[in-house]
Formats: sequence, structure tokens, C-alpha cells
Amino acid sequence: MALPMHSHNKHGFTLIEVLLVLTLLTIILGLSTGLLLRTQSLTIREARSEIKSLLAVARGEAMYGREGRMVGVSIENGNISLVSALLNATSTSLQVLQTDSKTLAHIAADPSSVEVWFYPYSGRVSSPGEILLRDAWSQASTSITIGYEGSIE
Repeated sequence: MALPMHSHNKHGFTLIEVLLVLTLLTIILGLSTGLLLRTQSLTIREARSEIKSLLAVARGEAMYGREGRMVGVSIENGNISLVSALLNATSTSLQVLQTDSKTLAHIAADPSSVEVWFYPYSGRVSSPGEILLRDAWSQASTSITIGYEGSIE
């Protein structure tokens, strides 16, 4: 008489298989989060660099421009603009020279609306101080300091 063979039906996963999958998912999630945060901190550094270069362009245009115009940088609602104004006794004409909003889409400036003007020929700044930039996604922050003589750090 032959004994019946027992067949083992496998229903579900073993504990080791579940733990292995969870471990792999944790490692992948940790690596991707680190890469995402590093990319976002690069974005705020790029925004800072872009604003600093526009401030330098504005100062250079104000100092060496031939029309005696004040040239400045305006940051409002994530938009950054290079602006120019010709001041005379009766009116002020404002002209937007360049606008770029793609880098600053999620970068908040403190104060929220910033205008920095450079005086013609001297390059001195109208309102020295500090612009604080904060990345809404990663909460990273940096600042730009503008001295009275027009120095940008």
C-alpha cells in the first residue's frame, strides 16, 4: 500500500520575502529623497547666482549707461525683472528690460516684493540690505547682501 504524497500549496509570501522587499523599497526611497533634496538645493543656489548676476548687470548699466537711467532688479511673486527708469522733474518712465521667471517659480523672497535700484554713474544702491531667498519645496535658504556702495555678496 502506497502512502499518499502530500502536496504543499504555497499561499502568500514568507516573512523573509516580505522583509527583503521592504528593505529594498526603503533603500530606494532613501536614495531618491537624497537626490531630490540635493537637486532642490542646487535650484536655490542657481536662483541666487542668477539674481546676483542680474544685480551686477543692473549696477554696470547704471554706472556706464549713457542715458543717466536708474537700473534695478525687481522680484515679485516668483518673477524677476531687470528694470530701467528715467527720472525727471515731472514723471518717471519705467521700462522692463528683461524678465525671467522659470528659475524662481518656487523660490520665495523675503521681503516678498523686492526692488533694488542703482543710481546712474555712481553705482550706489537705493536701499542697501539683505534679500533672503527660501525654497518652498526643500526649505533651504540663502541670502544676498547689498552694500550702500553697490557691493553684492
